[in-house]
Amino acid sequence: MISRILHVVPLLVAIGIALTVVVMRADDRVTGGSPPPAPATATPVADDNSSPTPERSTSPTPTATPTPTATPEPTVEKRRLNPDSFHAGAAILLYRPDEGWEEDINRWYAYLAERGVNALSLNFPIFTDGVTSNQVFVTERTPSDDELRFAISQAHRMGFTVLLRPLLDEGILTQGNPYDWRGTLRPSSISTWFSNYGDLMLHYARLAEEEKVETFSVGVELVSLATSQPEEWRSLIAKVREVYAGQVTYSANWDELSRITFWGDVDVIAIDAYFHLDVSDTPSVEELVSAWSRETDVGAPLDIIQSAHDTSGKPVILSEFGMVAKAGTEKRAWDWGGDSPATEQDLTAQANYYRAGFIATDRPFIRGCYVWVVTLSEDPTKGDPRTDFSPWGKPAEAVISDFYRAKSS
Repeated sequence: MISRILHVVPLLVAIGIALTVVVMRADDRVTGGSPPPAPATATPVADDNSSPTPERSTSPTPTATPTPTATPEPTVEKRRLNPDSFHAGAAILLYRPDEGWEEDINRWYAYLAERGVNALSLNFPIFTDGVTSNQVFVTERTPSDDELRFAISQAHRMGFTVLLRPLLDEGILTQGNPYDWRGTLRPSSISTWFSNYGDLMLHYARLAEEEKVETFSVGVELVSLATSQPEEWRSLIAKVREVYAGQVTYSANWDELSRITFWGDVDVIAIDAYFHLDVSDTPSVEELVSAWSRETDVGAPLDIIQSAHDTSGKPVILSEFGMVAKAGTEKRAWDWGGDSPATEQDLTAQANYYRAGFIATDRPFIRGCYVWVVTLSEDPTKGDPRTDFSPWGKPAEAVISDFYRAKSS
């Protein structure tokens, strides 16, 4: 972000600064900012695949602004200085908080900054009534605008860039059919659904612009609609650009990447990169690396990513990446598999998956990775016997930190 000119400078310097402003893209707000504080309260629910949809509202509701907390000093080790800088990212789930949320955010932000992270993906829930519904709305589990502003402003104060991702909660979608999810939506009226969804996206795009968010995602893993309605997405992206000057993306599920035809309309291709890998039950790092170039049911993962980049000319980020700490899930990294006993935890398998994935995807056009996932109520310093996705406080953490620091140096 161009800093304010505080003193009179020679004419040539002023001209040079003016020219710089002209040629810089609107997304060159990557050095962070200092928007005014708008704090929040509380501990979010940890899982986006949660309970039935609560009472809804068609428009986000602001909350009374709490008394600001002390601003933490910026602690990011290596800030992203331009749009091509590597996103050394962590994905955070933000469900409507309870008391203590501010402290949880500050604690986690400091923890991540100390481990080489320089970019945060802030994921928060929006809701629908079911896979055939035309309604898209917020509920009391959606963070208020003030709460989102607090999370964004604290990230900027500490030197992180922000990727803002409204995420359609799947809690109610799987009740009628366990195979339904946000990727199988089939609304009864496409135009009505996009009208309702678009209104909500424009609201959050305006908020993102006000808070100088670096990247805004217009959708996440909405496979059925993204692959069948490209013109609707082009229209939505154009409307978002009217109110938001940062980078615009769509976060594709790994199996829809090659079927998206509107990549030319976004600034960066985002992939939730849970690709199938053709590996043995206990693969080595070397086997995992080679598997990224091996054919699967949808093609070779690296070939698919390369093709999307070559066709559109756009850079790529892995907007979600990781696997649970359980052996055997390397083949289907998206498979959470539910809660498993601590005896099934395999920390080495998880660490090897990260190590291999970083080696395989270390390509010039892949500009970043967001590790999945942080839930604010967790404490990574206490150890975690679960087999869930979070790599923090586990051996995979060191693999992530080493790679991020190397990419950011």
